[in-house]
Amino acid sequence: MPSLDFSLNTIVLFGFLLGLGIVVDDAIVVIENAHRLFNNFKKLTITESVKLAASEVFIPVLSGTLTTISPFLPLLFWPGIVGEFMKYLPITLIITLFASLFVAYVMNPVFAITFGHSPHHIYLIELSRFRLCDGLRFRPLWIW
Repeated sequence: MPSLDFSLNTIVLFGFLLGLGIVVDDAIVVIENAHRLFNNFKKLTITESVKLAASEVFIPVLSGTLTTISPFLPLLFWPGIVGEFMKYLPITLIITLFASLFVAYVMNPVFAITFGHSPHHIYLIELSRFRLCDGLRFRPLWIW
């Protein structure tokens, strides 16, 4: 945003706030689909499952993001002093949502492939509040 000479004012923060739900949602949809495919189809590698997951949900996530952007496009052409004041909202929202698509389809798949795990590892779930009770003693839950 500094390259556009935007300050961090109320209008810009409101644009970030409007885009926050979609920013989080795009990434979750892609990663959850990759996780589902990786766990349900054991023959798929993490790379194959991430590629398939991203291709499965590309159109729905893109159309959801574009339908959120489309009502704000006319605000770019609002004339007068009010238009000069309000132009920061649609520009911020459009840049934020396109950055969200980039993160969901480029960065998150790279992270998923890099940090993806094999189902043959041993995992210790260390949750302080959720432990299995064995009589009066508590033990951590091991997943093999």
